[in-house]
Amino acid sequence: MTSKERNLERASVKLGYNNDRDPKRVYFTTDRDLARGWAVRAVLGGGSLYRVRPVPPSSLQPDADFRGVAFSARRAEVLEVAEEVIDMSEDDAERACALKYVTWIDGTPTYDHDGYFQPPPSRRHQGKTAADYRDLGKWLKFAEVGGKILYVSSAGLAELP
Repeated sequence: MTSKERNLERASVKLGYNNDRDPKRVYFTTDRDLARGWAVRAVLGGGSLYRVRPVPPSSLQPDADFRGVAFSARRAEVLEVAEEVIDMSEDDAERACALKYVTWIDGTPTYDHDGYFQPPPSRRHQGKTAADYRDLGKWLKFAEVGGKILYVSSAGLAELP
C-alpha cells in the first residue's frame, strides 16, 4: 500500500467508511454488475466473481447499504467461478457501485454518469450546482457526519463548501 493509499484509508476510517462491515461475515449480492464493481474496487488488479450459497441459510442477513440486492452470511459455499478475471474499468466499477445505490435523502443521485459529485439538497437550496463541485474530481469520497458533509481531499478531511 502506498503512503497516499494509507492516508486515504485513514481518512476513510475517520469518516466511518466500512465501520458497518463485519470481517467475520461474507458479503454478496444478486446484482451482477454491483458484484463485478466491488471485485474490481476491493482487490488491487481486480478480483474474481463467484456464484455462492450462504451457509447456513439461516445466517442470511440483508445489507442495509444495498437494500434488496445485497446480503451477508457467516460463510458461503462457492458453487462456481463465474468470472475469473473481471474486465471492467475503474470508472465502470465505480458506476456499478454508486449510480443506482448512492443517493441523497430526497432520492437524487450523488454522482452523474461520469462520476462527478452532485450537490446534496441542502447545498442546492443554497444555490449550489454541480459545476460548483466539478473541481473536486470524479467519484468524490464523502460522508455525512454530525450534520456536516465531509470529503476526502488530498490534504485529508475537509468540509464540503
